[in-house]
Amino acid sequence: GDSSAAASLLSARRAMAAAAIPNPADDPSNTPSVMSFDLDVAIPSLFNYRTRELLRNVKKREFEYTTCRTKARYLLVASKGNEDIVKAKIEQAISGQGIVPENIPVFLALARAAHPQSETRKNSQLDAITCDITGRLEETNRQAEASWEAVKAIRRATGQSSSDDGSE
Repeated sequence: GDSSAAASLLSARRAMAAAAIPNPADDPSNTPSVMSFDLDVAIPSLFNYRTRELLRNVKKREFEYTTCRTKARYLLVASKGNEDIVKAKIEQAISGQGIVPENIPVFLALARAAHPQSETRKNSQLDAITCDITGRLEETNRQAEASWEAVKAIRRATGQSSSDDGSE
């Protein structure tokens, strides 16, 4: 008697446990889990290795310049004010039309906003230096022209020939 009661109690517990924990295979709404594995798959590429590297570099440069431009805009707006003017100055400067002394602060802001040792920072610093040199050359040229005008005026006043100055 004792063993049959224990066996029926054991079978009852097994039945309850089986009823409490559903079998996933019996559930029609249960879909198998998607499993992912890390493995290398060779996929043919439209571009060769060197071309892909060049495209990656171009993408990296574009990202650097865009990020730099945005940060520089925030820096210049914080210091000078009007965002529309700042945007126009940045666009003029980066388009290559802005190599004028007035854009030195724009190029310096672009350099400051760029990552250290990046191509963007180096180019912006070079553009700022180029703006400074261009401004100095323009000023020196104006002074030279004014000096020649003074020389011509003195020659006319003293009666010397204007053909001696080499400009005609």
